[in-house]
Amino acid sequence: MLKGLTSTKELMEVSRGERAADMIITGGRLINVYSGEIYQADVAVYQGRIAYVGTERKKQGAGTRIIKANGYFLCPGFIEPHGHPWSIFDPYSLAGLMLPHGTTAMMGENLLPYTAWGLDFFIDFMELANSLPFNFYWLVRAFPQSGECRDPELFSLEHLERLFSHPKVLSIGEMSRWFQVYTGQEEALKKIQLAKNCNIRIDGHTAGASYEKLNALVAGGITACHEPITAEQALHRLRLGLWTILRHNSLRPDILELAGLITEKKADTSRIMLTTDSTTPLYAARHGYTDGILRLLVQKGVDPVTAIQLATINPATYFGLDTEIGGIAPGRKADILLLPDLKNFQPDTVIVKGDVVVKNGKLTEDFPSFPWNTLPETTTGLSESIAGSPDTYRLHKTKPGPWPVINLKNAVITELTWEKIPDTDLDRWLVEKELLYISLLSKTGEWIVTGLLRNFSPQLKGLASTFNMSGDYLVVGSSRRAMALAAQRALQLQGGIVVADDRHVTAELPLPMAGKISREKPEAILRKLQQVADKITAAGYHFNDLLYTLLFFNTDHLPEVRITTDGILEVKTGTVHVRPVKLT
Repeated sequence: MLKGLTSTKELMEVSRGERAADMIITGGRLINVYSGEIYQADVAVYQGRIAYVGTERKKQGAGTRIIKANGYFLCPGFIEPHGHPWSIFDPYSLAGLMLPHGTTAMMGENLLPYTAWGLDFFIDFMELANSLPFNFYWLVRAFPQSGECRDPELFSLEHLERLFSHPKVLSIGEMSRWFQVYTGQEEALKKIQLAKNCNIRIDGHTAGASYEKLNALVAGGITACHEPITAEQALHRLRLGLWTILRHNSLRPDILELAGLITEKKADTSRIMLTTDSTTPLYAARHGYTDGILRLLVQKGVDPVTAIQLATINPATYFGLDTEIGGIAPGRKADILLLPDLKNFQPDTVIVKGDVVVKNGKLTEDFPSFPWNTLPETTTGLSESIAGSPDTYRLHKTKPGPWPVINLKNAVITELTWEKIPDTDLDRWLVEKELLYISLLSKTGEWIVTGLLRNFSPQLKGLASTFNMSGDYLVVGSSRRAMALAAQRALQLQGGIVVADDRHVTAELPLPMAGKISREKPEAILRKLQQVADKITAAGYHFNDLLYTLLFFNTDHLPEVRITTDGILEVKTGTVHVRPVKLT
């Protein structure tokens, strides 16, 4: 990659035709995201940068690679402005999956690696990822996502300043606790001010905020939001000056509704972006990534060039990277797609930093493997004798009266209901009521919280999952014996999702990296994840996104009731109805 004055002079020499280009793409139809035009143009590349765009013949040398793009559209690489690259797949595997779909850059949030392995690891990893044939930039979370943070210093102003000052960090990654901003709580405002001082953005997570509340949030410093679910909500955000991100993924397949912001409300599109957020692996395998959103937008009547601008120059401009990525123009990184048409948006060829990384829709070589040896060692205090004992998962009723029930209303939203439980034959009563035990077992083996769950997967015998925000063991089922078997196996795997009956493990997906990421190849991950999903669906799960259900059971920012490290928590009031029981 070009560096320094000498390299700039050499790039200009290629532009003037005085020095041979490394690559010339000829015969293609250029999608110009700056002017909104499509026209015939050649592109010359030198040392990973675009040197020339136009119709004059440029100098060739013995080593110049000629790519004939006749019949193809030349398109900038797609940019994912709000990604979560630490979920089931490791970041390297995810990048390798996204490249054949045309995504060449991602702004990824850091919560999982940061809380699991610390500040120094994450800073080192940002540097390490620079060598990939992909463009990673980073969004830093200002608060933890679950109730307990085992190292609160991670989110101190001193630690955040080190991260906010890093050149690869572009924004605070979604302020999910927007009520703290709205009410002017000092800690939230200090972190926003620190971000402003470091000249980075402040991405919001303003789900459910009314137009009136949005006024205060924008005044408080929020600069973008990916949470509108209707065209009207999106328009509210645009009108108040927020960069507005339209989301479409496995949990929130909203783009056909959100497209009305453009097709019906005729909103100016210069401050609109697109995101898949954290679409789950099985959904992405069927529907793609940003390319899938573009297909749907065009089907809905959005002009193809406009749609492409939402996925390229707009996010680049928002993050202050428009002189680096987001368009095909001199000086920019040579991140270029050769698209056969403007309907499917599936590239034939993908060029990243001047190298062909995808040809005929396939990676040209194996993508680099994640550097497992860089991970700090982690330990757990949880023993198999605790995890594998059915008695661990009994209800610890300490007071008379009704018992709180977590009732699942959709894939992630819950409501609080109550049941008077019998003094005897509880297991049989649970089956009759289609209720399940739900436990959050500390990965340190110190405590457990156990409650009741309805409308998840009523015939499920046993499930254990570390795929949640805290990485503790979420254990669910109608049979405490099956729950214990599943939890014991998840512990042996050093994390994962395990389904069991009273005698056997019936499906499993190992996730040994912080309980959320697999070390296996994507093909094996997809196969095992499908087996897990099939078992849970057969037991009665009927919502659209199993992984999000598991992930959010123990967050503390979604309505209405959660099982957290603090206990069974009523989110809005902060009331804890069942507290953890000490095990050691």
